[in-house]
Amino acid sequence: GPPTSSSSQSNNQPGERQVEYYSVTQINLKRKFIAWKTLLTNTHGRRNPIILATEPYTNNHNRLPPINKDLDHYYYKVGDKRPRAAIILHKNLTSKSWEIKQFTTPDQVAIKIKLSSTELILASSYMDITGPAPPTESTPLAKYAIDNNLPLIMGSDTNSHHTLWGNRVCNERGRELLDFLSSLRLNWANKGSTPTFLNTRGHNSIIDLTITNPTGGDLISNWHVSDLFSNSDHRYIMFDITTGHKKEPKQIRLVRNTDWAKFNEILKNDPNLNNTSITNTNDIDQKVEYINQALNKAFEEACPATYISSTIRKPPWLTPQIEEAQRGIKHKLKLTLKKKEKSTDCDSALIPLL
Repeated sequence: GPPTSSSSQSNNQPGERQVEYYSVTQINLKRKFIAWKTLLTNTHGRRNPIILATEPYTNNHNRLPPINKDLDHYYYKVGDKRPRAAIILHKNLTSKSWEIKQFTTPDQVAIKIKLSSTELILASSYMDITGPAPPTESTPLAKYAIDNNLPLIMGSDTNSHHTLWGNRVCNERGRELLDFLSSLRLNWANKGSTPTFLNTRGHNSIIDLTITNPTGGDLISNWHVSDLFSNSDHRYIMFDITTGHKKEPKQIRLVRNTDWAKFNEILKNDPNLNNTSITNTNDIDQKVEYINQALNKAFEEACPATYISSTIRKPPWLTPQIEEAQRGIKHKLKLTLKKKEKSTDCDSALIPLL
């Protein structure tokens, strides 16, 4: 199982608090047992693992089966309702955490946890697409964090679309959720436009958000959507919670990840680029400078920074043969998606001819 690893230090100066890292995985498991087992495999080697899960696998008695002897979990255990939210963490963290039961429902679970000398709230929330966004239990939890001056980090499958967190379009749920977040000064830690939901029918979107209040957001680093195969149509979101003296991870921009359609759209909608009037040499210099600034700005928006971190070590079981097998699975999935998209395009092209 995941090893009990000691907290690491990062060039601390005398008098500074020790830096501690806690590796968080956020995932919707779609109630699948195979996704539950794959999660265990992908948790190996992660430092002080914490998992914010939605739609976890449960048995016939609506209980989460033991995932590993080194892990413990919090979720709704009252009555006969199936829990759709859970928090799983390493047993060395259970003595530092306790459930806030007044905010635990079948679709939400919250714990207070002390990491190093920092006390914060961790939550997992499933926002049912047939209910309001957010559900009624989210507001009291967010207000509790505000009233007690506690950082809040909530992993949620929101089933909500909005362009502000990377979707191409907005829906009514997205607008309602944004109103809620704005009213309580909540934000999301998501970066970039990588889909968090991707299935074999070609649908992809960003519906899984890591919701925080300002102090909760300050604790998060290295947030990213992982390429690890999850056996779910949702992808792993991974990030670190860092306490103590915080050293920012190195940032790079990967050109291959650039959204060139977005890049072109930004430039197309810049009215100053359409003004080509030049009357003297000074105008040339000014135009060149503005074009450079516009190109840089468009590129930074279309190609978000990626964080490089060395906090996650490759586990010993991840041999070259297993890595090759993972690449094969990803390749087959991409081929299936391309065939589906091509079939959809062909069907669309035939409609005007009928």
